[in-house]
Amino acid sequence: MTTSTDHLIESTAALADTYSHALGGGVRIEEEPDARADLQRMTNAGLMASMAATFEVVRLGQALLVREAGELNDRFEHDTGIAAQTGNRNAAAALTDIGHISMAEAGRLVRVGKATKPRMSLIGEQLPPEYSEVARAVNAGELTVDSALYITANLEQAAP
Repeated sequence: MTTSTDHLIESTAALADTYSHALGGGVRIEEEPDARADLQRMTNAGLMASMAATFEVVRLGQALLVREAGELNDRFEHDTGIAAQTGNRNAAAALTDIGHISMAEAGRLVRVGKATKPRMSLIGEQLPPEYSEVARAVNAGELTVDSALYITANLEQAAP
């Protein structure tokens, strides 16, 4: 069975593998993990490879957050009882509580989630997202939340 998180899981495993290889496979004697010490042991090439793999995981994690934020916003807008369950007035407020993030960051996640979420017609048919190419790029981990927000905001301004 495949899920929408398979690509994220694969990239996280690739990050762990890249990080381990960048360390040269050596083992430290210290009991507590120390990222600073790990990074200092890496070669320049190892550090760059680790960073590229980390950014891939971050973009895919953001893609999942965007999809979740879009769904959460949908549930708040359609009064599914989630406001009473969470004690929040909207999706952005709930995201600030869940993710310990600023209201501005939560708002960005919700706006991109709305712009890239498949829509429903009046008769219940699923329609493509308003910005389907942006949605595809975000979901594939090719675009960050900030880039997607910038693109969709400019497309909205340019719309007739």
